[in-house]
Amino acid sequence: MKKKIIIGILIAALVAGGSAGGAVYYKKSHQKTVSVVSVDSLAGQYYMDDTNLNGNIVTSATQSVNIDKDMIIKEVYVSKGDSVKKGDQLMSFDMTLVQMELNIAKLKQKQQETADKNHHIHKKISDCCEI
Repeated sequence: MKKKIIIGILIAALVAGGSAGGAVYYKKSHQKTVSVVSVDSLAGQYYMDDTNLNGNIVTSATQSVNIDKDMIIKEVYVSKGDSVKKGDQLMSFDMTLVQMELNIAKLKQKQQETADKNHHIHKKISDCCEI
């Protein structure tokens, strides 16, 4: 009777060990090999043509946008933490005051040009014909 119990325990141990070994073998034979390349090597152009890279790229740099104190923001298109790419519009400005200032400057320039022209004509007349 003792021999049957010992044989039963041995058979159970062999079956358990064989099952565990088979599971490990199956897992290793169906596992894909992944090559690991350091980031420093990537920066040095070390990777090969068939290299696939996955991951998230996060910048540690931020850009602050400062505006002239006289500028009025009309609309903001992004929020803090949004991802943007080159060419994305961040904000728009109310150009009413800027346009008015430009028109005033053009009028002043035209007024000055007219005054200079009138002065030149008046000088020609006074040089030509003394009264």
